[in-house]
Amino acid sequence: MLIFCSASGQQVIYVKQDASGNNNGSSWDHAYTDLQVAINNSYEGDELWIAEGTYYPTQGTHRNATFKMKSRQKWYGGFEGTEENEKQRMISRFPTILSGNIGNRSRRSDNSYTVITAIDVDTSTLLNGIDIAEGYANGSSGSNIHDLSGSAAGMYISTENEEISGVKLEQVDFLRNYANGYGAAMVVAGKNGGKALIHIDICFYYSNKAGKNANLIYAEELAVDVQHRILDSQIRSGEIASSASEIILNMSGNNQELLFKSNISGNFISAGSNRFLDIINHADRLTLNLIDNQLYSSHLDRGVEVNNKGGMVYFNFHENDILDLTHMEGEEDYILNFINDGPGEIHAQIIENDFIRNHVTTLINGSELSSLRMESNLMMRNQLIGSAVMLRATDQSLPDVYCSNGVFTYNEGPLFFLDQNGQALGDWKLTNCTFFSNFTQVTNHTFLGTDSKALMYFLTEGKSSVSINNSIFYHESGEQQPLVFLKNTTLNFNNNLIQFYQCDDVVTKEGIASLFCNENVFNSNPILLSTDGRDVKLASCSPAIDIGNETYAFESNISLDYRGSGPRIQGGRIDAGAVEHYAVPEDQKKLCVAFGDNIELPDYGESPYEVSWTNHLGVKGNDIN
Repeated sequence: MLIFCSASGQQVIYVKQDASGNNNGSSWDHAYTDLQVAINNSYEGDELWIAEGTYYPTQGTHRNATFKMKSRQKWYGGFEGTEENEKQRMISRFPTILSGNIGNRSRRSDNSYTVITAIDVDTSTLLNGIDIAEGYANGSSGSNIHDLSGSAAGMYISTENEEISGVKLEQVDFLRNYANGYGAAMVVAGKNGGKALIHIDICFYYSNKAGKNANLIYAEELAVDVQHRILDSQIRSGEIASSASEIILNMSGNNQELLFKSNISGNFISAGSNRFLDIINHADRLTLNLIDNQLYSSHLDRGVEVNNKGGMVYFNFHENDILDLTHMEGEEDYILNFINDGPGEIHAQIIENDFIRNHVTTLINGSELSSLRMESNLMMRNQLIGSAVMLRATDQSLPDVYCSNGVFTYNEGPLFFLDQNGQALGDWKLTNCTFFSNFTQVTNHTFLGTDSKALMYFLTEGKSSVSINNSIFYHESGEQQPLVFLKNTTLNFNNNLIQFYQCDDVVTKEGIASLFCNENVFNSNPILLSTDGRDVKLASCSPAIDIGNETYAFESNISLDYRGSGPRIQGGRIDAGAVEHYAVPEDQKKLCVAFGDNIELPDYGESPYEVSWTNHLGVKGNDIN
């Protein structure tokens, strides 16, 4: 008997639809022509190499037919049918499709309920380079996620006996799967005390739809003390069912961790209240790391929502791009929303993200957070009906809130709204931020409860104070607008550069409100090197240089400037604004003038020229830096 092995020692079984040999899977020439037959004749730990083509779980019409993975097996698709190792594949050129479109190919109603099932499989089990398409779980209401006639149309991963069960998915595409219930693309869920593992790398989801919820992934009863991963995947969708989310993760147990990284998601059109990523926590401790993702061009009620019903949640949102999300008419929509319905707390860090061209009610609703740190975020060209950042005290006691090194440019609508509602909150500390050409049009909005227009609203009922330090406020149009609305609030306004106002003109007051100003520079242009909204570097003659107080930076625990481009202090003192000025190399020196200013150079002599100028704000200079 001949035994064919891969480099790792498992038996390799070949599957190729047009093979004409002995049909025993021993080579490409003698490959099985039917994938289901190959699976039936395989053992745990085997590798299945599947050539291009479309494979169906049955040649008949039984809708319960499915491809059943065996433990520790590795299924590789994308072969032409001549390769000697899996690294020679060209997956996109030779697609391997596992399809539920049995029966009449022209209609979906007789398709298999679930295309692939993996029950009680070891977490080393692998699916690589395969498309999962056209599962159609419409045989029941799908109220029970383990009822495969109504949920898990694409793939079902579960365990009944193993302590932990899971399949590593790599370069797997989920296409056009539908479920009446949950998890049209896939359900990952433990059962009978067993736990399941999520491990998804470089996958693609397109046009999957669930009737109840979770168009893509529904997960619960997940393994603890391991990292669940969704990485490098693309998620594209058409219409989202009413009140449905794309991904729902129910986390429970002692210690859970999710890494959601480098995924690209967009083109969602909502038919009702919905969420993209919905995380429901029952665990004693949950760490959520959302890093380097992109969510764009969608009509959503929520981008990411965290609902904590358990213990401590640590939410880390770093280096993500949130672009072109649009408002749900009649809804209060949030890009990031936090709900705390349990005895625990939610602690959020929102660092180095881009929020650009979104037209929503509120970018970040942190009303039920227990702590919030925002650092080096760019908020640009957003149209906001509520505010960029909203904190509304309910029954939570919110410690100090830190916002530092932020860049806010060309936004329309309030930027910050803090309403203590009589509850005990900590202080708001806004440090070393740059505000450029922002404007508020909205008045008397239900969130604000006032006709006054301002960029920031603070209603603290005397419970805490607000500090704005080392920051720049400038509007290139020259239009004047109150900066801050205070109601029963104390504002400390220190070491800032602001374009038009004297101290008393900074705020509109209501109730008992106090303003304390110290070492600010008024009626000044910061002289930035660019007006594009992203680059807020200071020119070398900027009056914002060396006017800050490093004590405020130390209090906010910042040692680097915007996006970590350099030390927060360069030279004698800290600068105002998000970006610290640094010495300009000789070959990069520029004329130090403000936006739109003209300067005439002499038409004689050789450089360096001696130049003097006066800009539109009366600032004079003669440097070429």
